[in-house]
Amino acid sequence: MKMILRLLSAALALMLAVPLFGACSYVNDLTDAYTQMFQEADKQSGSEESAYDVTSEGADEFDALLARFADNGFVSVEWEEADPIFLGGARRVVSLGEEGLSVNVFVYPTADDAAHDAACFSADGSAYNTADNGVDISWAGDPHLYLSGRMIILYVGSDSEFISRLTDMFGAQFAGK
Repeated sequence: MKMILRLLSAALALMLAVPLFGACSYVNDLTDAYTQMFQEADKQSGSEESAYDVTSEGADEFDALLARFADNGFVSVEWEEADPIFLGGARRVVSLGEEGLSVNVFVYPTADDAAHDAACFSADGSAYNTADNGVDISWAGDPHLYLSGRMIILYVGSDSEFISRLTDMFGAQFAGK
């Protein structure tokens, strides 16, 4: 029941957030508007379910990801934890360089957990469907989703040079435009 509430809240919040934020290019900006909705849904459902904790193995893999960004020419690589959205992994927002680019990274306990969540996306990234429910997603820009080990990397935007760099680093996106 809680998952259904979260998915419905996400869909409603995204529909409301897109007009509010217009051409905003970062998912982090969008999620601020509906983080409160998730928290309210959690309170109403009576539980405090949160994203996975990042295990030491996941932390090592995340640290390797940060080093990989630095090795690929990003002068400044900073990150912060962020509130979860509808994906199950622990969410971190990684800011890259002076260009103002950022990605959302979802760290899972295992690669199988990440692959399971990745398999729920439609090919163009506009829908997330589980066995119990489905949500149409209205991103503020074009979504680009990559799978790397126990992580899903999400970039929302249209910077073709950055997309090319992400593809070089992680291979072809598993979903997106």
